[in-house]
Amino acid sequence: MVLALLRSDTLSLLAQICSALGTADGGDAAGPSTSSSSDIPRSAQVAIVGQVSCMLYSIVSTTDAEQSAALSGLAIALERSQLLEHLTGAILRVAAVLPPGVRGSGDPDAAWLRLRNAGQEPSEAFGAEADWACLCLAVRAVCQSVEPLVYPKNLAVDFSSLAPVPHPAYAETFPEVLAHVSQLRLLLSGRCVQWFMVWVLQAAFLGAAAAAAPAAAAPDAATAAAAAGPGPFGPDAPQQDVPRFLPLRLPPAPAALPVAGTPMAVCSAVVSAVTLVWQVTISGPGHLPMAQPPVGYRPAATPVQQVASGAAAAGAGAYAAATAAKAGAGSSGGAALHGVPNSAVAVYDLIKAAWPRLYGMGSGVSGTDDGGGDRGGSRMFASAVTALLCRLVTELLPRQAAARLPGLWRDVLVPGMCKHATGVHGPCVGELLRLQVPAPPLAAGAPPPSAGASSYGTYSLHCALDAGLLPPLERVLRNEQAWAIGIPDGSDGGPSLEVSPDSAFFMLSEINGVLRYSGLWPAALAHAPPEQVLGLVATLAAAARWLLQHPPVLLRGRPLTGRLNYMKVGQVDAWEELYYNLAALLEQGLDLAEDAAAEGSAAAARAAREEAAVSVAGAPADSSGHNHRRRYLRLNDALEAPESAPMQWPWLVAAGGTPPAGSAAAQRDWLLSFAVHR
Repeated sequence: MVLALLRSDTLSLLAQICSALGTADGGDAAGPSTSSSSDIPRSAQVAIVGQVSCMLYSIVSTTDAEQSAALSGLAIALERSQLLEHLTGAILRVAAVLPPGVRGSGDPDAAWLRLRNAGQEPSEAFGAEADWACLCLAVRAVCQSVEPLVYPKNLAVDFSSLAPVPHPAYAETFPEVLAHVSQLRLLLSGRCVQWFMVWVLQAAFLGAAAAAAPAAAAPDAATAAAAAGPGPFGPDAPQQDVPRFLPLRLPPAPAALPVAGTPMAVCSAVVSAVTLVWQVTISGPGHLPMAQPPVGYRPAATPVQQVASGAAAAGAGAYAAATAAKAGAGSSGGAALHGVPNSAVAVYDLIKAAWPRLYGMGSGVSGTDDGGGDRGGSRMFASAVTALLCRLVTELLPRQAAARLPGLWRDVLVPGMCKHATGVHGPCVGELLRLQVPAPPLAAGAPPPSAGASSYGTYSLHCALDAGLLPPLERVLRNEQAWAIGIPDGSDGGPSLEVSPDSAFFMLSEINGVLRYSGLWPAALAHAPPEQVLGLVATLAAAARWLLQHPPVLLRGRPLTGRLNYMKVGQVDAWEELYYNLAALLEQGLDLAEDAAAEGSAAAARAAREEAAVSVAGAPADSSGHNHRRRYLRLNDALEAPESAPMQWPWLVAAGGTPPAGSAAAQRDWLLSFAVHR
């Protein structure tokens, strides 16, 4: 049936119908159609949009369930017809012609009954509310269609591989996925699809605020949320005239409501679609460098200032932004529209400003828990948004990234680690710790950061310490139940690259990637509050004792940080793996202390030789000689050899190996002594 619909070009017919919907009386029809929709009653237009949306979802979900070649045919048909572009544009236009008094308080179920029941008492006010409620159901169907398109069941899709410029490791491992996503990118990059994502995200915020407030105060709550919500172009962009954002009201699943009356699962489905679309379509002007890049990581590319795009051009494109909802959908997906957040910095600012409500709305994600769970779905949802933010900040201009890193660590990454929000995409944290971004110049009268601006690219690392990364990391590693979970009972499958936050493998991955490989450990010894380091050391020692005193916890493989998208296959004992990592941490501290002592002795010797040479010959001595330095970090390099790249000694030295003389150096020495003793 689906194949018959695709081969008969039914999607093009549906797209043509949508292009004629949503114009006000006397207005021009949108799209290539020359007919006007002013003669079609508004409720009929809403019903048509709803039927097309539900038909799209039915086709997409059926094709995905069949796991057949029809998926490729569906992508081709969608590209040929531009149905997504026409449908999202129609929804925006129909919503724009609703009467000004609509508050979005209609019941969707009752609205459907009204459309089907001719005996319903007619009322303009009720009709407008019912139309908006039915339009909400169309929005839900469109958003639910995104995930099976991006995540088909017959392809193993990693979220990071969806990026416009994926890492070479993903190109080697998932060539079919990259080909599929490149096909979808053309469908999801259209100006109406992009503007629809901004619009529906704002509508979801208002719906959550209205549903959480008492019935009498719902309109006021929605108005307040609209005033306080993040603008479509980020907090720093000029105010624009945009279509009205009405509260998105959808029927919630009772099992998915941690708070009565809040449509959490529905809102998370909306945000899930937004996250997937922007992960597939949005990229920055370059790729900032990273210390110790793993094997298979994309090379750095110097960011180039983009001209007249995204938020930077919002001021010049005010009129285009105001009329985006009425723009024709006939253009191809590659066209950029001023006012649509099609730049990385604009999308980053929009998501970051909305993060508290984004995370609060994520009780389930379509395709993970079916919207009915609170733990797994919330983690998957929040980790995907976190991964998107982490990728976008690495693609900004250096000054843009430096201005946003403190808030990213303080508001997203550190609280997210407390709630396991980084469980599925934990490597993002370790990579961001090694991001090479110069510290921004201090404002007049502003106090310096706790660790000072670094010329070695340790700014992001110190932002993490200032945000308090160590205590939540310690709380994560204190989970005894997770340490006890190794290979699932009765499982004989191969190792998976997806890491469950409730497993010993995840714990070891956090220690290996966030603490050992990132440079966080030497930086913590030298610059973190001593009580935080003491607590982390005590927790690591307690975990080692717990594993030693209990039956062996076996793992399918060893987590590797120095090679992207790879796990070394082989059964290992969790206690042995933890033991190796703790020994590697001690080696880092001891080698850095020895190197600092050797450098001090060498400097003193050079000074003595120079003084003697000047007194004897009247000229300074040649100071180019340097004592032969032994090779450091042998255990650290051996842990992941030969698959991974060796660690970079200068990076660890920059991270915390040479603290200034005085309290910082003394702190490092006695904290290291405490760690060795434990």
